Amino acid sequence: KQSENIGQQTWDDDGGGGNGWTRAEYNRTTGGRDMETAIYWKVATSSSETNPTFTWATGVTGEPMSGTVEVYRGCDTTTPIKQIAYANALNNASPPNPGVTLGNTTDAVLVFHGATHDDISSPAAPTGYTMRGQVWNGTNDDHRNIFAADLITPGSAGPYVPPDWQHSTLNSTPEYHTYTVVLQEPILIQIDDFNTTEKFNWGNTNITLT
Repeated sequence: KQSENIGQQTWDDDGGGGNGWTRAEYNRTTGGRDMETAIYWKVATSSSETNPTFTWATGVTGEPMSGTVEVYRGCDTTTPIKQIAYANALNNASPPNPGVTLGNTTDAVLVFHGATHDDISSPAAPTGYTMRGQVWNGTNDDHRNIFAADLITPGSAGPYVPPDWQHSTLNSTPEYHTYTVVLQEPILIQIDDFNTTEKFNWGNTNITLT
């Protein structure tokens, strides 16, 4: 997240410097304080990668910026993000989250909220969600407020709209960006039918099926 822009910046597709990130979403709004946000993902290829590097717009100075990195296990490693929805508006320091469609009961849902101004007096995740990351320090982080929360098991498939953010607020002037991200599980392999009666019969053991 970056705000109080003096102009649109460059959000690299790979997170800068060939660091292996993939940009899944980017948005800019010019109302309020002019905010840009982006969602990136990366598959961790080694447990020794304890400090992933992300480089953004090298050479830009004097503009407020913040970010959060959330780590999830059990996602599909080819296409970990199944769906992203985005919303924005002005004058809401505790905004709604955009709706998505869940494919099954085990889809995990992440929500992100970026806000300008200093109008959040106490952060709180949407009802039923767990706060996973935030940049907030009262009125000391103007333009850098960002929050991430998740719900690991929503419980049903179909159209789904996460609850609104539940921050306590001083007033309602912020410009906001909100995202809802659905994580995809690996696709399970199931054998429904086969035609190998000459080699694979009831009662056979120690047979390898490839």
